[in-house]
Amino acid sequence: MRPQADAMKALLNEPGLQVVPGCGDGLGARLIEEGGFKIGFASGSSISATRLAMPDMDLLTFPEMRDAVETMIAAAPKVLWLADGDTGYGNSISVQKTVRAYARAGAAAVLIEDKRWPRQLGHKGAKLVVDREEARLRCRAAVAAALAGLVLAANLPWAIAQMHIDAGESADWLAAFAWLRDRTPEPFGDARAWSRYDAPLKNGSPQPAGAWGVAIWWDRSYAMEQLSHRIPMSNGTQAGADEMARLYTETIPEAAVSWLRRSGARYVVVDPQGPLFDGISRSRLPVQLRMLGRNLDTYIQTVVQRDDDGGTRTLDVYLPTYYQTLVARLYLADGEAVDGTGPWVFETAPTSGPKGKTVELVVSSRHFDSEAEATGYLAQHASSRLTVGCLNPAKSCVSLPAVKGLKLVFSSDPLPLAPGHRVRAVKIFQVMPE
Repeated sequence: MRPQADAMKALLNEPGLQVVPGCGDGLGARLIEEGGFKIGFASGSSISATRLAMPDMDLLTFPEMRDAVETMIAAAPKVLWLADGDTGYGNSISVQKTVRAYARAGAAAVLIEDKRWPRQLGHKGAKLVVDREEARLRCRAAVAAALAGLVLAANLPWAIAQMHIDAGESADWLAAFAWLRDRTPEPFGDARAWSRYDAPLKNGSPQPAGAWGVAIWWDRSYAMEQLSHRIPMSNGTQAGADEMARLYTETIPEAAVSWLRRSGARYVVVDPQGPLFDGISRSRLPVQLRMLGRNLDTYIQTVVQRDDDGGTRTLDVYLPTYYQTLVARLYLADGEAVDGTGPWVFETAPTSGPKGKTVELVVSSRHFDSEAEATGYLAQHASSRLTVGCLNPAKSCVSLPAVKGLKLVFSSDPLPLAPGHRVRAVKIFQVMPE
């Protein structure tokens, strides 16, 4: 095992407690060392604060985190460093790569969380964690890296006991990866060339020149590389994540398709975590919007509505902008034209909510058969606080044209979205030539 891990294990086996201060930069690391502390925590919250002056909202990419850890280790080499691995930056394969990368940077141990991804701050609001099976998969991946002699796994005995289950992707993702592997041309023109590929990626375009890529969110990229031998437009280090966030949230289909063609992408992959109907806590859309500096309130608004018994309940209103995003157009309607069911118009008034927070209380609501009728109503009530939106995140109430240039070529679940049917399909769209 690495000397750092051996030293960390020895310290943890000593009687008593170890005080482990955290920091986010080289100066903080030097102060920890000069303060005589033996272990330091490379905290994601601290790194986000010192680099961005922002809270830890997953705005930092893994390369930025790794660089910060390397800086702290160089500034305070006598300290044993615990690196913040968040949720492992994706699936179990990503967890393993995260642990190995931190080990190469010189970390003695890595912290892996059991929160869902996209994750929420542990000290802010609800704490949503993955189920037991997902936690075991993460643990198994991290332990595999530790067993290779990389970093300390303090819970190694417990983790090994959990390794009886099979690791891997869901059946839907496995089917999608198999389709890419068996039904698409070789990205380099020669299958043997894949062994020389180490996922170089610059400016969101696949390398080397002439190879084509797959637009996929970064948390599934490593799995696609290993199982499909196809090139992701973003990878598990979050390289290219900004470009993917712009693509999936683009509301002008022509602009999205144009970018895909210029960037050398031949396929686009979407899954239930893309749109909002899988729940804000599980959808990637809020994280993608934060990465781009956009406000989620322009896609979904939460209002308060009175019940018949005099109580109140929250109501999510999905705005037209949400349905116009590329990911919603592709996943909800397979890129086909949509005849809207007609929007709702909510009149609201500000009122005091829990803990004195101002919330919008629904005063009245009205459904219209068309957007034209709703627009006319808005013009007649310009002085009122009105919100136009839909109530079903899986079906647009506003009409949308078809997405030209993208064709659905695979779905792991051909059944349409319907109440009572579990949403699970992974879908693949081909970028058609001009």
